[in-house]
Amino acid sequence: GFASVVDGNLSGITAGGLACVIDGSLQGISAGGLASVVGDDASGIMVGGFACVVEGDLSGITVGGLANVADGNVEGITLGGLANVVDGDLTGISIGGLANVADGDLTGISIGGLANVTDGDLTGISLAGLSNVCAGEMSGISVAGLATAAEGDIRGVHLTGGALVTESDFFGIGAGVIGAFSHGDFDFDEGQDISFYGFKADNAGFLLLHAIDIDIADQLVGLSASGIDIRAGEITGFASSGIFVKAHRLHGFSASTVNYYDELQVGLSVGLVNVASRTQGVQLGLVNISNDELHGFQLGLVNIARNVPSWLKFLPVLNLHFD
Repeated sequence: GFASVVDGNLSGITAGGLACVIDGSLQGISAGGLASVVGDDASGIMVGGFACVVEGDLSGITVGGLANVADGNVEGITLGGLANVVDGDLTGISIGGLANVADGDLTGISIGGLANVTDGDLTGISLAGLSNVCAGEMSGISVAGLATAAEGDIRGVHLTGGALVTESDFFGIGAGVIGAFSHGDFDFDEGQDISFYGFKADNAGFLLLHAIDIDIADQLVGLSASGIDIRAGEITGFASSGIFVKAHRLHGFSASTVNYYDELQVGLSVGLVNVASRTQGVQLGLVNISNDELHGFQLGLVNIARNVPSWLKFLPVLNLHFD
C-alpha cells in the first residue's frame, strides 16, 4: 500500500510505498519509499527514499536518500545522501553526501562530502571534503580539504589542505598547505580583527609541516618545517622555515633566513641573520648577534657579542667566548 502504519512496537518486516511509520520501537526491517519513521528505539535495517527518522536510539544499517536523523545514539552503518544528523553519539561507519553531524561523540569511520562535525570527541578515521571540526578531542587519522579544528587535544595523523588548529595540544603527525583566515566582530575604533592560521596549538610535537605558518604558544617539540615562519614559546628539536624562526628559547637546531631567540639559544642556528639574547652553542650566518652573552662561537661576515672585551665585541669571520 501507500503507507505502513504501526501503532505500537514492531518486531519483523514492514514496507510502505510512501512511508513506514511506527509509533513505538522497531526490531527488524523497515522500508519506506519516501521515509521510515520510528517513534522510539530502532534496531535492524531501515531504508527511506528521502529520510530515516528515529526518535530514540538507532542500531544496525540505515540508508536515507537525503538524510538519517536520530534523537538518540546511533551505532552501525549509516548512509545519508546529504547528511547524517544525530543528537547523541554516532558510532560505526557513517557516510554523508554533505556532512556527518553529531551532538555527542563521533567514532569510527566518518566520511563527509563537506564536513564531519561533532560537539564531542572525534575518534577514528575522518575524511571530509572541507573540514573536520570537533568541540572535544580529536584522535586517529583525519584528512580535510580546507581545515581541521578542535577545541581539545588533537592526536594521531592529520592532513589538511588549509589550516590545522586546536585550542589545546597537538601530538602526532600534522601537515597543512594554504592556511585559513578567521575574523571576529567588527569594532569601529579598532576595525576588523582578522587573523591567519596555518598550524596553531598551545603545545605541539612531534612532526609538524605547513607550507606557510606554524604558531605554537608554548612548547614545540620534535621536527617542524614551514615555508614562511615558525613561532613558538620554546623549541626543542629541529625547526626550519623559509623566512624566520622566532621563539623565546631554542634547545636544538634551527635553520631559516632569520633565527631570533629573545631569551636563550642552546644549540645551533644557521641563517642569514641569527639573533639571540644568550647563546650557548653556535651561530652560523652572515650576521650573528648575541645581545647579552655568548658561550660558544659565531662564524659569519659580522659577529657581535656583548660579554667579551670591547675590542672583540664586533668581529668578522669568527668570534668565540667560552667563560
